[in-house]
Amino acid sequence: MPASAQPQMTQQNLAAANAQARANILQYGVARFQQIYSQNLTPSVNNTPVTVNFQNVGLVRGFLVKCVAQLAVTGATTAAAITEFGASNLLTNISLYDFNNILRINTTGFHMTMVNSAKSNTVFGGAYTPNVPVSYGNNWTVQSAASSIAAGAHTTVTYFYYVPLAYSKTDLRGSIYAGLVNATAYLSFTMSPNPVIASGDPLSAVYSGNTGGYYTGSTFNITVYQDYIDQLPTQNGSVVLPPLDISTVYNLLYTSVGAAITTNQDYSIPYANFRSFLSTMVIVDNGGSYYAGTDINYWMLQAANATTFWKYTPDVAALLARGIFMADPPTGVYWFDSRTTPINTQQFGNVGLYVNMSTVNSNPALLVGYEQFDLTQTIALASSLPTG
Repeated sequence: MPASAQPQMTQQNLAAANAQARANILQYGVARFQQIYSQNLTPSVNNTPVTVNFQNVGLVRGFLVKCVAQLAVTGATTAAAITEFGASNLLTNISLYDFNNILRINTTGFHMTMVNSAKSNTVFGGAYTPNVPVSYGNNWTVQSAASSIAAGAHTTVTYFYYVPLAYSKTDLRGSIYAGLVNATAYLSFTMSPNPVIASGDPLSAVYSGNTGGYYTGSTFNITVYQDYIDQLPTQNGSVVLPPLDISTVYNLLYTSVGAAITTNQDYSIPYANFRSFLSTMVIVDNGGSYYAGTDINYWMLQAANATTFWKYTPDVAALLARGIFMADPPTGVYWFDSRTTPINTQQFGNVGLYVNMSTVNSNPALLVGYEQFDLTQTIALASSLPTG
């Protein structure tokens, strides 16, 4: 065998070993879904991030988080209406650190909801009524939030988030083996400090239109369930683990860019190198206003060598998003899904998502949520050069 062929064979063998280990785990392991945490927290006291440690058992695929809070309007006369992101703003930040202290997730509640929705091709936790002679439909109160809160009144809001480690139940890329001792991995949640606001940023509040907050004397309940595979198969006394899956980080990150956006000029949102991007969420905060595409000329994905992968107008972006969610995201929100053909910045080098805006108000910002795969051995190398 030529020496040049050996690295390829090694990679092929590793991929084969990973596929075999994954198949054995899914066939012979025991799926578990167990409550690991439930606390009634006082929002005025627990105003710092709440930390929940992993249970050190099994191959962890993710966590289901249930939030229940009572919100009130304290001002007179005017009701507060639910914002466009509504109950998904109960948690303003969700973070996850693994056993190697790598930050795998650092994002908002609304970005987590959009990722969960995109992966299921329907809005996460929703129900629809099919046209059949059977009583299928929205028959259970699973997630709930009133459309408005009257002045002086209060209401209970219930919302779920799924925090993924593995990409899916059967695609174990990103999963974490937690059967360790003397090591800690943990989730961190930040409750919204201002869930009811008189006016201002709808991206941080559940209700807007009057003063308010958490109902006096109420608590904020957080319940966490760990989704994992137990009783993993063994070979020669060692646990069988998929080597590529557990060396992959499934990464959800949120950031803000866009201070120097100029009318009718391309503005670049960069993708970090050595990564594979599955989706990009962009919220166009045009100086506190959120438009249905009327402030944008076009979007474009382009590599640093001026290779254009695609270029289209906002209405095309909206049409493609409908194919993902079966609904329109909130106004001002754009979803670019690339999971069928990931944006591989190791293959193409510096890649940028470009926006060309027809109208730019004062203090614009682009709020960006990334969904991506990283390999743990390349994370330290994954900086990004300017793309435009």
